[in-house]
Amino acid sequence: SEELKMSALIDRLTDLGQWPSAISISSYMKMPSKNGVHRVLAHWALKKIETAKAAKEVGKIPDFKALSEMIVSKFTNYPEVSFADVAMKAAGANLSELAEFLLDRETCLNRQVEMLMKLNRVDRALAKAAKSQQPDLLHYVLTYLKRTQKKEVIDHLVLKLPQALCLYQDYLKEEAPRHLLALYMQKDDFTRQSLYYLKESEAMPWNPFDNKDKVEGLLKAEMSLNKLKEYTTAQLATETAELFSICETLDGKPGFNDVDRTSIRCVYMWAVGHREDNLAELLKKKFKITEKASYIWKIESYARNKLWHHLESLFRSKKILTSYMPFIEACARYGNESLCRSFIEKLTNPMEVVDSLLLLEKPVEAANYAAEKKLFAVLEKIHARYRGNKEVAPVVTHILNAARKT
Repeated sequence: SEELKMSALIDRLTDLGQWPSAISISSYMKMPSKNGVHRVLAHWALKKIETAKAAKEVGKIPDFKALSEMIVSKFTNYPEVSFADVAMKAAGANLSELAEFLLDRETCLNRQVEMLMKLNRVDRALAKAAKSQQPDLLHYVLTYLKRTQKKEVIDHLVLKLPQALCLYQDYLKEEAPRHLLALYMQKDDFTRQSLYYLKESEAMPWNPFDNKDKVEGLLKAEMSLNKLKEYTTAQLATETAELFSICETLDGKPGFNDVDRTSIRCVYMWAVGHREDNLAELLKKKFKITEKASYIWKIESYARNKLWHHLESLFRSKKILTSYMPFIEACARYGNESLCRSFIEKLTNPMEVVDSLLLLEKPVEAANYAAEKKLFAVLEKIHARYRGNKEVAPVVTHILNAARKT
């Protein structure tokens, strides 16, 4: 056929190195690019690569940059041709430098990165993937590196590239947390070091016999936080470590198993409630517990542990650092109505009396008191609060209506 004869002619011209004639005829006869111009250019490029390879083998180092520019100039008008394909042939001929020059002109980033990895230029491949804003491509390169490179090599590469470092750290969180810590230390990333130590300490189960590692993690976190000049948070880490050490000595004592060992308040309240007065005093001094905080915590601890005599003694003491309300709230919460009412009798503020009666869940009594004191706004609030209660609502409504008429 006519097309077959023309193809044979172009093949013959190509074999003879008559590239310009072969390209001109292909263009003039409008032959499909795949069988025409592209094919001729591919053979031309291969011939140039073979010539460069032969020169290199006899000790003549070709000008690879000039050669790459020559190839690029021929291919520029034909964007369908892939420079990565030509680079692959150059790499196969052991002309890596030429391959890299050609890859720089490749427009398909995926092909470019793929070829760079085949050339073992993993540093360039990773850098291009990191800048690409294509997570899938970056994931592909990192997966390849994890499969082919030592951890030390990968660490060195990713430390220079924030995007790659971030994704790599995500892998390590699941696969190798200790190696992740080493990476934080290499980068002097004290923020992440602190978080790592704190999470590790938190995740470590409480051991009643030995909590050395748990305490050590907190102390390491403190060091990292101090380097960040986060002195307040560092102090909290130190205090928690000290509290853990104290708690170790309390394991096995009555009621201590359920105590939150990270809370100074909880440990202090346990000490007060179990008459561990020396421990309570030690905690107060060591952790600088204020007088007011100590006072409030004692109120709740006495009530929680049904130490009503101690609560009354504290109430009668001359050193009252708060209003009566914390006493009333504690009695109401822990079910001592009679003592609660004895405290309510001491109140002089009508609003506090209403609040106290509501704490005792006595809405009708609170409503009557509010009506008696002409606290109409308060009475309205009680009415709104108990509107859905079928037993209480009618009574409070009656009190409210009666108060409005007076």
